[in-house]
Amino acid sequence: MGWFMHYCVHGSTMRHLYATILGLLIQLYMYGEGIKHSFVLSIVVYAMMCLLPRKKQAMYVMFFCLAYLSGQHIYRMLENFGGFDLDITTFTMLLICKLSALAYCYEDGGKLQDKLTEEQKTWRVENIPNLLEYFSYVFFC
Repeated sequence: MGWFMHYCVHGSTMRHLYATILGLLIQLYMYGEGIKHSFVLSIVVYAMMCLLPRKKQAMYVMFFCLAYLSGQHIYRMLENFGGFDLDITTFTMLLICKLSALAYCYEDGGKLQDKLTEEQKTWRVENIPNLLEYFSYVFFC
């Protein structure tokens, strides 16, 4: 049974590495140096989830994400109004949905089960993911 558990743990790690590396390579190809925004947003949100009180962190995460995205859109309007270039805001819009959803699911994981709806019980995250799991969720397409 030991070899099976070793394979499962190793297989899970390989899956997370695959998801992270493939996602990063696709973003690097598509957005070039704009990928730095994905890193900044992701790292700040992870820190917020770790440091803020679990009962309120989801609201702060969503506010930060929306403010960051708004800043990106305002900058884009000032620099290239009316133009059409594919930039990192395309991915950021999806990323804030994923990060906000994770923050709310993590917040639900700290609540009593009888206070949750069936959907919240299904999607709740009881423990904060480690960095590899987190980045594989964030960067995989």
